[in-house]
Amino acid sequence: MAVDITIATSAEIVVSIDDLLIQILLRLPVKSLLRCKLVSKHWRSLITSPLFCSLHHPDPHPVGLIYPGCKSSEFEYINLDVKNPINPPFRKLRFPGESFPFWIQQSCNGLLLCCSSGTHDYMCKRYPVRRCYVYNPTTNCFFKLPRPGVVNDVPRIVLAVNLAFDHAKFPHYKVVCVRGSEFGCDLLQIEIYSAESDVWRVSGKPFSDKASFDFGVYWNGSIHWINYLHNELLYFDVDEESFGNMSFPARLRGRMNVGYFGESRDCLHILKKMLPKYHSMFTK
Repeated sequence: MAVDITIATSAEIVVSIDDLLIQILLRLPVKSLLRCKLVSKHWRSLITSPLFCSLHHPDPHPVGLIYPGCKSSEFEYINLDVKNPINPPFRKLRFPGESFPFWIQQSCNGLLLCCSSGTHDYMCKRYPVRRCYVYNPTTNCFFKLPRPGVVNDVPRIVLAVNLAFDHAKFPHYKVVCVRGSEFGCDLLQIEIYSAESDVWRVSGKPFSDKASFDFGVYWNGSIHWINYLHNELLYFDVDEESFGNMSFPARLRGRMNVGYFGESRDCLHILKKMLPKYHSMFTK
């Protein structure tokens, strides 16, 4: 009996020292960590803290490339880690109770924002967005979001939905929606969904801008959209909930046809169509 008491006391001492507990948790695989989050509120808080996430992912790097396949609703996968290849996480995006096809609107630090227009025509995928899921292909976990852009039970035109997720900044993801404002046909409104609250809420006042909202990129704490008219980027700081502008470098100004706009390894990239040069625009 005395031996049992000694063992129990030692275990209690270990779990009461956060630094030691963190070192133990850091050595667990992802699925075991997910189960550990259910042990207690303290363990969940510890595992989802920015400190633990930065230690667990000190230098995150992509392990695979997912892209649309020959069939419009299917996806192909290329392993980028040749030493530790993994099986394709999925061929089709399927969610329980959903009969309509989904497309990947955006990827952000390991999470996918998957959207559907609620029709069987996959090519009619731009908007309106009626269904949104945040999906983690590594753990095969997903979460359905409330429909974006609904004001007083009336759906508004949705111009953009963008995912913001950074382990180092906040433990929970956020989704930014740009929708039409109810106060004017030429005005827009930002709404933010937080995984903590599970609701969409209005952020700031209605605004007007000529940026191309059909595709946004999360980088350096902000969602970025291209404004072709003014040769600049419009960005929305997710933490501060404020807008800003960033001018293009001189070599990118003028009429531009963008082939790729995205983020990789803490850099924001733009690839110009029909030009052999690849421009890394900005670094932190």
